[in-house]
Amino acid sequence: MTVPIVFCIHDSNGQYWPNLAVAIESVLVNSSGRHAIHVLHNETMTQEAKETIELIASIHGAKLHLTNIKLTEFLEKSNYGQFSPASIFRLAIPLIFKDEDQVVYLDSDLIFHGVDINDLISSASNSALCAVTDPYIGRSQAHRELLADLNLDASSYFNSGVLVMRPKKMDPDLMNIFISFYKNNPVLGHPDQDFLNFQFKDNWSKLDPKFNHQACAFDRSLFKPVSSYWGKVIHYAGKVKPLQGFIAPAFIPFWMYANVHVIEKATQVFDAAPLLILEPDPSNDDFVLGHQYKS
Repeated sequence: MTVPIVFCIHDSNGQYWPNLAVAIESVLVNSSGRHAIHVLHNETMTQEAKETIELIASIHGAKLHLTNIKLTEFLEKSNYGQFSPASIFRLAIPLIFKDEDQVVYLDSDLIFHGVDINDLISSASNSALCAVTDPYIGRSQAHRELLADLNLDASSYFNSGVLVMRPKKMDPDLMNIFISFYKNNPVLGHPDQDFLNFQFKDNWSKLDPKFNHQACAFDRSLFKPVSSYWGKVIHYAGKVKPLQGFIAPAFIPFWMYANVHVIEKATQVFDAAPLLILEPDPSNDDFVLGHQYKS
């Protein structure tokens, strides 16, 4: 039985979609079997983006389904801080896929690097939701205080970038439940993620950390030996991402999947912006330094 693989995208300036294309390429090139890719999007998704991911899916023999999402007026006008409205689209999964036993949700800023998505699917328990514990959510005092207000513990808080969901065990009205939650808790560090942790606090199971390995500023996770990233789902979860023109060891696997002809726009990033070399901050393991490369 084919398990739907779901991505979500809001692309206000038409520049984000190459991340989605690279993510899909990495999933399919590392996977055995055929898959159904679903992209939940809004009117910001360009024709170029649609045609590119359609071509990627076709090359790998995968079925592609594009579903337009229209948020309610309240959600459309809400402020999600550093996150886009696409972060809310995933809350529609229990309704859209209500007849499915399992659904895999994936953020667009990740790659599967030597990981078969079938291994992720088979490793998930029967809980309503399976995810990887977020190792960094408790680093910030502000985040810890916000979680405490929700009666959530940072040590048992999951990252929502990779989810294995069982829609039949979820309320299909999850989007409207979120609206009530958000109105009652208007100050949130990670609106959808905080909500999912609150909603499924006692009904989620842990996945192996390799299925959501965050490469970000914390713990010098951007600067490990390149070989150490193999066999992991690399999630570029921080503010520093490959397509911003940055170079660091953790970004090398990304360019392996971006460097295919059908995603030519991804490699054009260095034509439009200066090359920025990242290096660890010697005085703080949770900061990075960057300097512009000069030829």
